[in-house]
Order: sequence, then structure tokens, then C-alpha cells
Amino acid sequence: MKSSGQNITLSICMMVKNEESNLYRCLPSLTGIADELILIDTGSTDNSISVAESFGAKVYSHPWENNFSVHRNQSIGYASGDWVFIIDADEELFLNSSASELKEWLNNVPADCMSIAIILKDIQKDMQAMQFNSVRLFRRGSVQYEGIVHNMPKIIIGKPEAIFCPLMYLKHYGYDLSPEKQEEKRNRTEGLLLKRIEENLDDVTAYFYLVQLYTAYREYPNAAEYIEKYEAATKRVGVKFNGSIYCTACHVYRQLFDKVNAQKWLLAGMKEYPKDLDLLMALTEYGVWVQEINLIVQGANGFLRTYEEYQKNPALSGNRFTYANTAESVCYCLFHLSMAMFQQGCHTLDKLNEYLGKTHIDFNNGIRGDVAQVFEMFGLKKDGWELRSNNVINLSKWR
Repeated sequence: MKSSGQNITLSICMMVKNEESNLYRCLPSLTGIADELILIDTGSTDNSISVAESFGAKVYSHPWENNFSVHRNQSIGYASGDWVFIIDADEELFLNSSASELKEWLNNVPADCMSIAIILKDIQKDMQAMQFNSVRLFRRGSVQYEGIVHNMPKIIIGKPEAIFCPLMYLKHYGYDLSPEKQEEKRNRTEGLLLKRIEENLDDVTAYFYLVQLYTAYREYPNAAEYIEKYEAATKRVGVKFNGSIYCTACHVYRQLFDKVNAQKWLLAGMKEYPKDLDLLMALTEYGVWVQEINLIVQGANGFLRTYEEYQKNPALSGNRFTYANTAESVCYCLFHLSMAMFQQGCHTLDKLNEYLGKTHIDFNNGIRGDVAQVFEMFGLKKDGWELRSNNVINLSKWR
């Protein structure tokens, strides 16, 4: 590790093909932080290369090999900086600090730390669809990508655990596409994932991403089929489930009106990850679905507590996809929690009304007057709960 005061250099590495329109958004966001910008072009027929060169990028052309990791590793191979930052053309970088502060932060990263995660927010139709902590910064020479699609970084020297950097985040626009582009991307991704499984029936990661793919495109019967295949493959290989599978499975089976499997995956997920935002949202949604007030209250209260914790410490979410880390999700839980509590209050008032008929008339009138005063504060009225006296009952004499 370089000592404090020495200059840290940062190489930004990309791979593109026909990304001209995205590059006009992505590349300006990198201004000021890159010591070098490296771009692998895999056969663009638009102006991607000239746009990249206009921003000072070093462009290297390599024919597309139907393998994302090959070209990702090629881009890293050209890097000369102390740290490598991976970004795609359909992403945009945002700094919570200055570039110099980021460099100083990198300068003080422990020497045995090889990788750094930052927040990635997936944007669709100008709204955040989900977010997760994505590992994007690596000490040069410490990482190698694997997988022909949904390529994953593998730390080859040093500690495999990443630390979290709060000074920057990414917005991802890769699923904010026209219907034609969405279909093209879906078919390409599905084909590559199925090829991975054809080559290795125990490719657990490929099964997982097929579940995510089919769920994203609302192909729920296909998603359910691959949930079962994913579960079987993990048992054969002897690996733990990806934490995101529980919430996805619960959502899929709810869409298929399969309460048994929805409950199975929800309970298993809550046992494994009791403070997972998406699972707490799923518990709230499940409670709404089956009309169980206690589940709504448990899920919504748990969600709201955990949401506040996530805002204070984004690293708590780990690297799992998180769809519910939004203000809209907070509003959903607050609405259903308030409705559930309102319904509970109505049931309680009905019970109170039943027992007041058995009490002394003064006590009866006093309680009804108190309830009526509360109603009046909220502009509410209900037959049988009118304000009959200005005197507030002294409950102590009835104990």
C-alpha cells in the first residue's frame, strides 16, 4: 500500500459494442477521477470508438468471443494504475466527495484489502427499481473475471472480502430499454446462461440468474421451473443459496397463487436473513395477500426499523439485490401498517362498545365522550360514540 501523501492512480476499464448513446452519458461522469480510461471495443459499427477517443480513452479492438469475462479481463490487462475501476457504458458515476478525497480514501485502504464495493442503483422509468452493493474497485493484479455472462470477479491474491466505499455510487440504466432492445437483451442473456448449463449441469450461478431473468420478464412458470432446478443443483454441489433467491421465489409463487411454496420460501428466508429489507417487504405483502393483520404489522414494523438502519449504514445490505430500499416501499409499509392498525382499532372499539353496555352509566358516558373527542380531532364521526359530556371521566375511581 502506498503511504499517505503518495499519489494513487486509478485506471477505469470498460468494454463496449455500439454504445454511442450511452457513452455520451457515462464518460462525462468520469471526468476528473481517471488517470487512464481503457476501453475494449468488440465490433462497434456506430461512433462508439470516436466518442470514447474524444474523452481521452485508449481504445483497443478485439473481436467478440461470446464471453463477457474474456473481454473484461482484456480491459484489466491493459491497466497500469494502482487501482482498477470497472464500469459499463449503461452506467453513470456519482461522487459524494471530490476526486482528491476519493484518492486519499483509496490511499488509506488496508494493504491486505484487494476489493471495494459501492452502491449500484438500477434505474427504470426514472425510478429506482433496486439497489445492491457492487464490487467494482480492485487493486491491479488481484482480480480475474469468470463466467461467459453475468461475469463475476474472483480475487486471486489477498483477502477475498471487499470493504465498502461511501464516497461514490453508480446508476445503472441497462434495463431501461425499448421493448425491442429488451427482447434482444433477454434472448442474448438467456442463450448464454443456457449454454453455461449445457456445459456444466451443476452451474448453480447460471440457474440463479435464469430465475432472475424469467422473473424480471414476468415469465413465472419458467422461473418456478428454474427455482426447482436451482434448489436441486445447490444440493448436488453442496453450496448455500444466494440470499436473493428467497425473496424472488416468494414473489414468483405469489404470482402463481401458490401459497404453500410462497410461505415455504418466505419462512426459510426470514430464518436465514431476519433483517433483509426485501424479505420484510415480502412478509408485509404476504400478510396483505392472505389478509393476516399480525403478519402485516410484523413485516411493516420490521421493514421500517431495518430501512432506517440501512440508511445509516448502507454496507448492512451486503451484495444482495435489494428492490425495497426506496421511499415508495416505505410508503407502502406505512400505508398498510396504518390500515392494519386502523382495522385493529375498529375491532377494539367494537369490543369496547360491547363491554361498555355492562358498566355504570357515568363510566359508559365518560369513555364514549373520550372516544368522541379523539374522533373530533381527526374529523371523524361514528354512531354511538357522540360527545355526551364535557367532563373527562376519572378512571382511577373505577379501578
